[in-house]
Amino acid sequence: MSYRPRDRGRAIELTLELLATGRVAGVPADHRPDELERVLGRPTDEGIATFSGNLVRDWGLLEAYYERADDHAPWHGTLLMGQLHRMPKPLRWTLVARELRKLGYRVTRVPQPTLEDHFYRVDASGSRAVVNGEDTGRNWRRGHLAKISASDWLPLGPDIGTHDFNAVHRAVYQAVVRPERFWAGWLAAHQPEPDPEWFLLAHSAVHMVVGEHPERTEPAVALHDWLVGQAESARVWSAPVHALLSAQCAGNAVLFPLPARPGRPPSDVLIDRCLAALPGTREWARALPTDWRQLAPEDVRRSRLTRALLKAANRLRDHATAPHQTAELAAWDEVRHRLC
Repeated sequence: MSYRPRDRGRAIELTLELLATGRVAGVPADHRPDELERVLGRPTDEGIATFSGNLVRDWGLLEAYYERADDHAPWHGTLLMGQLHRMPKPLRWTLVARELRKLGYRVTRVPQPTLEDHFYRVDASGSRAVVNGEDTGRNWRRGHLAKISASDWLPLGPDIGTHDFNAVHRAVYQAVVRPERFWAGWLAAHQPEPDPEWFLLAHSAVHMVVGEHPERTEPAVALHDWLVGQAESARVWSAPVHALLSAQCAGNAVLFPLPARPGRPPSDVLIDRCLAALPGTREWARALPTDWRQLAPEDVRRSRLTRALLKAANRLRDHATAPHQTAELAAWDEVRHRLC
């Protein structure tokens, strides 16, 4: 059951569900290959991407991307993409955005001043849309919807746009190569008023520096932990965001994981933080509608955050020593599939 480029009805349904909830036919970006295959059938094409080594499976207008820890590990989904540029008669973004807003979803323009195309985010789900910024063909005009995407990574704060990631990345590298005694002055110069988005970008930039300059790993990890401590002291992040970031780092759920370092909270503490920060209960999750159109945007937001916190906690599950933690995580297993 592929999404054929000429089937506008199914293309519209794919577009709206993916943007509103981050799912396709009820299946989230973070899924096993057989889960999506069960509802859509076998893909029309699949292969390994040469640039990343990821598995890519194709259902016409829909592509699903998967990665794995090593050659013997199972694949798990990371990204769902609607390749709407393949449509001979494209969809107009204004009509799609209007329908989303009618359903109660907030659609935000993401500033990208150096690019011709226009970028949008649906706040509840974090899903993205790329819209033509200029005429690119006989049928493809300014305002036509080209791509949509939903990842298994949860947007945790204001969208990128207030700060330039490249500038934050450069600033972080400057701090990594300087002694720790300079860090307080460096942070005050860059963040006179603590900004959650800047701290999130700096957190990501440290991981990038480790990947680019492995010889700088030790000072980069020290800076990372110091920055997280500064963010916690200033209460820059909410409790769920702080719990999620800490657990993701400890569980190596990042592109360039950081080695363990003395002084970090043990796995039990991180799991407890994730469970305490859950914005939804199992009873609430069990009662969520199966029809995505019956979901409220607030349900989508809570669902996405609940799923992300459970995923981060489950990465540390093998290190849990408290019986209540393993029991609570096991109890969530039966209802996790209902979350976005």
